[in-house]
Amino acid sequence: MKVLVCGGTYLNITDQADPSSMRLSGGAMLSTLIASHSHHEVHLHTNFSTEEERITKSYQKMIRNHWVQPNDAAKISSPYGRMSGKDLIPGSNVFEMSGSVTDSTKYQSFDCFVITTDISERDFRKLSRYAFEHGIETIVVTANEYPPPVVYHGTTVISLPVEEREPENGTVSMNSEVRRTDEDISVSEDGSADGHLLSEESFTYKRRASSDESAFKSEGHMNINRDHRGGLPVYHEYLTLIKDELHKAGLIETSKVIRHQRKPKPPVKRLWMFILQLVAAGMIITGIVLSVLYLFDYFSSRDVYETMVDDSMPVESDECSTVGECRALGDAYLSELEEYIDIMDEPHMFIENRTRTNYIDYEIDASLNLGEADEENPLPVGSKESFEEIWERFSRIFPEEYLSDLDTFRLFSDGEGNVLAYVEIMDDSTTLAVDIRDNQNRASEYRTLIHEFGHIYSLPFDDFDQECGAGTDLNCVKDDTVMSDYVDRFWTQYGEDWLENSEKSTFEREAFYNNHVTDFHVPYQATNAKEDYAVTFLRFIIEPMPEAESSQLKDIKVRSFYEDSELVKLRVDILRNLVELEKEG
Repeated sequence: MKVLVCGGTYLNITDQADPSSMRLSGGAMLSTLIASHSHHEVHLHTNFSTEEERITKSYQKMIRNHWVQPNDAAKISSPYGRMSGKDLIPGSNVFEMSGSVTDSTKYQSFDCFVITTDISERDFRKLSRYAFEHGIETIVVTANEYPPPVVYHGTTVISLPVEEREPENGTVSMNSEVRRTDEDISVSEDGSADGHLLSEESFTYKRRASSDESAFKSEGHMNINRDHRGGLPVYHEYLTLIKDELHKAGLIETSKVIRHQRKPKPPVKRLWMFILQLVAAGMIITGIVLSVLYLFDYFSSRDVYETMVDDSMPVESDECSTVGECRALGDAYLSELEEYIDIMDEPHMFIENRTRTNYIDYEIDASLNLGEADEENPLPVGSKESFEEIWERFSRIFPEEYLSDLDTFRLFSDGEGNVLAYVEIMDDSTTLAVDIRDNQNRASEYRTLIHEFGHIYSLPFDDFDQECGAGTDLNCVKDDTVMSDYVDRFWTQYGEDWLENSEKSTFEREAFYNNHVTDFHVPYQATNAKEDYAVTFLRFIIEPMPEAESSQLKDIKVRSFYEDSELVKLRVDILRNLVELEKEG
């Protein structure tokens, strides 16, 4: 039987006075439990940290010594998460890791997926759906980090009774059923290791406490204080219970088995060197080919991306009469705004995975005032009044004639650092939704609102053929509209397969962006033409016009907005309104 264990990896600081003493914990540890109590071929899918290489090296060696194959794990440039008492600092586990699994046919050969909920919720959904669609037995083990968002028919769910745990002196007490020993698996500085079962005995990594480690602990940023019981990846505290339930599910034996086959080995070094040489040669050849294609495209079709900005074009505005005058006026407002706020200020943010929850939906009347409030859930942070002020600022920043279709203002959250806001455009309603945890910084809020207004401006409902599909599907956009013109001008060179990239794997999205890095300001802009337009609109508003000498497509897109007198006037109005808001304090 072939089993894939998908779980997170954390370093558990067991001694508050000694941060250099840490034990590995998390759902990934179940892989060694299953391998030691069965003859199954066990593979582990987790995120290995490339920033803590010595820990990763020892970790990989240790699980191979316990008949677990780690070659399906991803490598992430982020430290491992830290758990200490009731505190959890997210780390490499929050990054998406399921793409390589769900996009590969080789994983159809697995007979069973064991998934824990200390991975991101999106990963959980993708892995569960993949297993269901391919008829793979699924066992979910949850320490209630979040409720399993979807449980398909036939799935076995093992829910640990973490709500029964009580804090003692800032740490989490042990469940009475849990069996622990004092025998540790020690890992030395050179990466060597010895010991017994990683899941049942403790894997301890000891090293000298560095200044970086002390700073990391003392700063305390990204720290989630758990005032409620549960929600931590404490699988190591419930191994007896988990073992019994996995036995009932028919996956493992009640006691350890004797394995006669050879333990998994890391790939031969020579093979890696050969592969690296092939990759290097391939990259060189690819670079040459891409350079030739770039030069060919540059010299043969450069005029496709030229812009024709006419500073003498009339503009219907009370403040300026031509594109040139309005551009200069907009730049003047932008300079004045900088006296009050740094519009490019970027607050520190980390990714916090939560189930998306709607809190309040407000009706918007014809005068753009907030009306009746439908409160679905109580607000976990902030106050209604403070979030209602976001709408007041939004309705003042943007001209009223562009907001007539808006009928709902929504307060929601999916945790910090995920979706900051969104616009939902349907035949009977248009909703502006903002995340209550992501709009605490005024500069960031302004940028978010301008981005979302870019969607409202470029995606009016009437510009899409609803017989083709509901909403704003790019395949259904009508001719001679804002978005169809933008797609025809800037996206046809990629081909139809790249018009929508949100559902592609992480590797595919990164490759697309890296192959066209001068076409986009940020990777998110390459998600699809709609996001490309909104990001370009934001740059158009909050930055001066790029120089005509720039041949990079990302700058040409911004310059193209100055070909439209309506957009030039709109920029002046938005920047003037922002200045007035800031003057009022």
